[in-house]
Amino acid sequence: MKYLILLLSLQLHLSTAFVVPAVERGATAEISGLATTTFDPAWRVALNFGKSTINPFGDFGASGARLPVVIPCEFTDSGLAMPRYDTVSYTDITGGIVKPVQGGSWKISNNGKKSDAMSQNLQMTLTFPEELRKGDVIIPAQSTVSLEGLVYSQEVLKKLDEAFSNARSDEWKAEETLEEVYKERDGPKKWNPKTQAWERPTMDVPLTDLFQKHWTVFSKKQETRRRNAARPRSSDLSKQSGPFPGYEDRVYFGQQGIIRIDNNVVGTWSAEPMNDVPATYFGTR
Repeated sequence: MKYLILLLSLQLHLSTAFVVPAVERGATAEISGLATTTFDPAWRVALNFGKSTINPFGDFGASGARLPVVIPCEFTDSGLAMPRYDTVSYTDITGGIVKPVQGGSWKISNNGKKSDAMSQNLQMTLTFPEELRKGDVIIPAQSTVSLEGLVYSQEVLKKLDEAFSNARSDEWKAEETLEEVYKERDGPKKWNPKTQAWERPTMDVPLTDLFQKHWTVFSKKQETRRRNAARPRSSDLSKQSGPFPGYEDRVYFGQQGIIRIDNNVVGTWSAEPMNDVPATYFGTR
């Protein structure tokens, strides 16, 4: 019996000897009268390294292999992007791989694109001290990756929806005005008691006015399309909104952000807020 217990203890020791636990970063301490412990706004950032159609380079990811890495990050008011754990993990044909990760910085800037004038650009950095490799997807050691994407506040999304609704309403009104002219011209004959005959109403709208009404309808349609194009689709946004430094209301992250090393695009990324709900592999629901 003694040997059986010894054998079981040895087996348990060997099964856990090669597991490298991730170390969670401590909470941020804030002092306001009494010391309290809080966490900064946190998002689960999903990086998907692989060949990009935007700016492919060399043989990077030519096989179509992907290297997904998920990093829970906190964003501080001072502009730091801090992973909650000091390691990341992924799998390849040899099994599980654990690599260190280091935090970086983040910043928000205005988007210069007219179609997205109300969105803002988010740029953040992370560093991988050791090489990440899966097939021909290779992130060299000491690589600092730059993540670029869009951020929409709930207030901005509401304004975009209102602008679209107003433009569509103006378009409908312009169409109704034009339809009234043609209804009058093409309407049924009316009895004229003076001439004692059925007569079709004469169209007293000048040709220039008719052309102007057509032009108004056209321009209103164009404005509606422009306003609609400025609104992100639900599939273009994170599934949930979450807090972020510098915003009074909650924000949505744009999907399919770009990952760069120097000027080379090495993948895409997305993020979901850590709202204390069950997580899927690439985010939360």
